[in-house]
Amino acid sequence: MHENKQYVPDALFERAPCGLAKFGPDGFFGLAHDYQPDKNTWPLNLHRNKGMSGDHLYNIELEWTGNQGTGTSAYRAYSRDHTVSVDGKPTIAGSSDPAFLGDASRYNPEDMFLASIASCHMLWFLHLASAAGIVVTAYRDRASGVMKTNPNGSGEFSSVTLSPVVSITELAHVERARALHSKVGDMCFIARSVKVPIYHEATVTVEP
Repeated sequence: MHENKQYVPDALFERAPCGLAKFGPDGFFGLAHDYQPDKNTWPLNLHRNKGMSGDHLYNIELEWTGNQGTGTSAYRAYSRDHTVSVDGKPTIAGSSDPAFLGDASRYNPEDMFLASIASCHMLWFLHLASAAGIVVTAYRDRASGVMKTNPNGSGEFSSVTLSPVVSITELAHVERARALHSKVGDMCFIARSVKVPIYHEATVTVEP
C-alpha cells in the first residue's frame, strides 16, 4: 500500500478481465472503488501488483514407490503408490483411484486436480472480495468432479462443480459477493489452464 497517491488518466489503464480492476504501467493496478469518475482518473500508487506479471516457475519431485519386486511385469504386479514432494513442504502420499488398483487412503491425481481448481478459485475469490471492500470471514467448499472414461481406456473430466459456502459481514454485499464467483474464472490461473467446464453453486451467509 502506498500512501502518496498519484492519479493518472483512465486511458493509461487496461481493464482487467474481471471488470473490477484496471492494470497500468510498471505492475500497478487500480480497483473499481478507487476510480474517480468526475476526473476519469485512477490512483496509480494505491496498489501495486508486484510479482504478478511475467513467468513463474514451479517444480515438484515425483517418485514411484510401488515396485513389488517384479516391476511392471503384469498389470496387477505393481503398486500405484508414489510420493510428491516440494522442497521445504510436507510430502504427499499419492496413488491412483481404487478403481484403477490404487490405495484409497492416498491422494490420487483426480483428487489433486479437483483440489487445485477449488483452492485457486477460493484464493482469487478472497482477493477480489478484499479488493471490492467485501469482508469474508469464512469459506468452505465441497467440490465435485465428473470424469468419464472412454472405450480405449482414456478419460477426461466432463465437469467440475464448486459449492462454496462463504460468510461475509454485511447483508448489503450478499449479491455482490455471490456475483464475484462468476468473475473468478477470468483470473484464476488453474481455471484458465484447463478445458473442463467449471460450475458454481455458491451460498453466501452473513455473520456480523
